[in-house]
Amino acid sequence: MPKKMYVVSRAKPELHERLSTYFAADDATKVVLDRRQGERRGPETAAPGRRRRDLSGDLQNRGWAIIELNGSQEVSTEARVRAEVASVVAVIEGRTPAAVAALGAQPRSISHFPYTIERCGEVGGRALVLDRRLGLPDREPFRVSRRHCVLVRDKQGLSIVDATSRLGTVVNGVRIGGSSGRRRATLKPGTNEIALGGPGTPYIFDVVLSTAAI
Repeated sequence: MPKKMYVVSRAKPELHERLSTYFAADDATKVVLDRRQGERRGPETAAPGRRRRDLSGDLQNRGWAIIELNGSQEVSTEARVRAEVASVVAVIEGRTPAAVAALGAQPRSISHFPYTIERCGEVGGRALVLDRRLGLPDREPFRVSRRHCVLVRDKQGLSIVDATSRLGTVVNGVRIGGSSGRRRATLKPGTNEIALGGPGTPYIFDVVLSTAAI
């Protein structure tokens, strides 16, 4: 269960996307979009033990909101999204020698999302291969950022999101992240080439999508 929750105003979708990407692999932190409707609490006297000043307006101007979650709408939406993409399976494998050395010779299935790819340690050290995270060793000048990109699963299927890396990610020949102005690339059925950190990067992977029925 999350220990910290950020609730972002619907007027700030880009902030919601950036925070969701940054905290994707942090199970203790949850980022949600404010879906409430109706009027905000007015300036009337607060009940004993509650704040006497309504901070909702100030928080909204900064992209934040405070809400009470009953979970009904969110649970329904989440269940529908899961049903739509439940048949999708992802497998990641190395294409370049450095990528193969990090992952090992055998392809690895990805069944937990979001799945983060990031820098972890220096060249010569061991890669970190976990259910939700792939940590890649790198040295200066770094090509892989601390939290480089995230493989996410939602109603659009599976996508690579890069909202925080310095040099970006090339997905099937299209650059996202960095200074590209793009943050997301939807993956296609079959093989998808993922290059981390721009031209000449040692880390190029194939992410293969298929359906469970095949």
